[in-house]
Amino acid sequence: MFTQALSITFRILGFRAGPEDFPYDASARLTYACVALGVLASAALAALELTVPGALLLGVATVGALGLYTRVVLRARKLENRIQQTFNALLATSSMLSLALIFPLQQMLPALNVFAERLKTHPELLQDPNSAPLLPMHLVLLAMVLLVWQFAVTAHILRRAANLRMAGGIFLALLCVLTVLCFKVFFSALVQ
Repeated sequence: MFTQALSITFRILGFRAGPEDFPYDASARLTYACVALGVLASAALAALELTVPGALLLGVATVGALGLYTRVVLRARKLENRIQQTFNALLATSSMLSLALIFPLQQMLPALNVFAERLKTHPELLQDPNSAPLLPMHLVLLAMVLLVWQFAVTAHILRRAANLRMAGGIFLALLCVLTVLCFKVFFSALVQ
């Protein structure tokens, strides 16, 4: 079942499958594995800036927000039977792309941290466009592509799960991003 889930995850990432193709598991072992992967991937991404306990809390908050959002959307559409597969598909795909995002962010972070420290003592640097740190363009592009890809995959999954057109999927994906972001902001304020 886990190898089938991994295979379907890659097919969903290529827009060749949907959440309905994700294996259903009555025992919920697959869901537990997807939740663990989601928490670890979100925590690994957050650990670039936070301590380990704070990153883990943020990982749990991210997965919780995604689960709550999935449940609310599919219940509103009276499609409760799709919650598990949709939630697992969202977790698996976003975890894979989040793990891929770690490399470019890790490479860019030192320059951004130096710039942030300089801004604390010299806020007027915000007025000078030449003071911005020079980041490797290939890493910036890679990070942007991964973020756009993650958004597109989320829209694809939510569109198919909720039986909507593309515009509806994009709208649901925007709401999903805002929901998860609100949870992250709230919980990151608690850990700092």
